[in-house]
Amino acid sequence: MKKTFLILLIFIISLTMCRKTNTETTQKSNEVVISENIDIPDEATTDSRYVDELSVELLGINRANISIRDTNNNKFMGYINLNRIYPEMPIGDVYVYEKYIVLVEFFQQGGEWYGDGFNVYEYDENIKYSEYKIKGNKLHECSGPYFFEGIYNDLLFSDIGTGPGIRGIEIFDLANNSFVLAGAYYGSFYFHNNIVNGLVFTKWSISRGSLEDSIIDKYNEYLETTYKPEETYGLFPELIMHYTYNILTHEIKLGSGEYILVQ
Repeated sequence: MKKTFLILLIFIISLTMCRKTNTETTQKSNEVVISENIDIPDEATTDSRYVDELSVELLGINRANISIRDTNNNKFMGYINLNRIYPEMPIGDVYVYEKYIVLVEFFQQGGEWYGDGFNVYEYDENIKYSEYKIKGNKLHECSGPYFFEGIYNDLLFSDIGTGPGIRGIEIFDLANNSFVLAGAYYGSFYFHNNIVNGLVFTKWSISRGSLEDSIIDKYNEYLETTYKPEETYGLFPELIMHYTYNILTHEIKLGSGEYILVQ
C-alpha cells in the first residue's frame, strides 16, 4: 500500500513538472515568433532596441520642430527621429499626418550619414518607415538644402537655404501636384489664417520680370526713397520689399521696403 502511494506521488510530481516545462516552452516559442517579426537592419545584431517600427510610439506635436502644425483636414499624428533609435537606419526625422508621411532620408559615405532634403509619401499604416522607399507612393521629392516646415491640409511648406538672411520658401499642393508659391523670406516667416507673413521681394525676383507691373513699380519707388546705409562693413546693401500672401485668394499685399546687408 505504501509502495503504491509512493509510485502515485512520484507520477503526480512528474506530471506537474512536465506541465510547467510545457508552459515555459510555449512562452519561449511565442517570444521567438515575436522576434521573427522584428525588422532588424542588416548591420545590426539581435538587440532589444530593434522593435517593430509600426509599434514605435510617435512623440507629441510639441517635440516636432516645424512651423506649420495645425491642420483642418489632415491631422498631424506625431513625430519621431528613427536614426537616434536605430543608428544604422538611413532615416532621421519622421513626420506623420493622416494623409501623408514625411521622411528625412540619409545616404552613407565614408562611414558617415548625410542628409539631403526629404521625401513625402502617401501615408499607409501597413508600411514600415524603412520600407517606404521601396513600397511607398512617393508624392514629392525635395533634394538639396530643403527643410520640412509642415503640411497644412494638402499644402507642403518647405524652407530652402544654407545660411541666415534671405532664404527660399516653397508651398506645394500635394493633392494637385502643383506649386502654390515659390518665393523668399527674410529673418522668419509665419502662417496664420491662410496668410503667409514675412515674405520679401528681392532684386533677383524683380529682375525675373514675371511679377505684375504694380509690384515692380513699387519696388523701384522704394529704391529711390528708402534710406541706404553708408557703412556696409564690407557687405553689400540690397533692397527688400515685404509682402504677405493669401494661399486661398493668392492676394499679395505689399509692405515697406528696407535695405539689408548681404555677402
